[in-house]
Amino acid sequence: YMSAKRFDVHQVLRVFAIITQQGTKTGGVYEFDGLTAQSGDDGYTLEITDGFVRMNVFFHNTYNVDFDTEQQLDQFQLKLNAIEAKDKARA
Repeated sequence: YMSAKRFDVHQVLRVFAIITQQGTKTGGVYEFDGLTAQSGDDGYTLEITDGFVRMNVFFHNTYNVDFDTEQQLDQFQLKLNAIEAKDKARA
């Protein structure tokens, strides 16, 4: 499915930064707390996935999300929230 559900793109970008700063890098892919993040060759496209949900963020903060179930989408949002909360607690 493609998602009509609204994500906060700014939160996603913050989480992407946390993953790439604190995560483990293998090749061009960063892994942190169950999420992996990578940027496209153009430098404008970002991808975050947990293996069930794949979110791509494009230029001008547009995005699309590929997923199978709403439950997977909810779990993905919880992972974003958890990484952001952990980072805020660390600051």
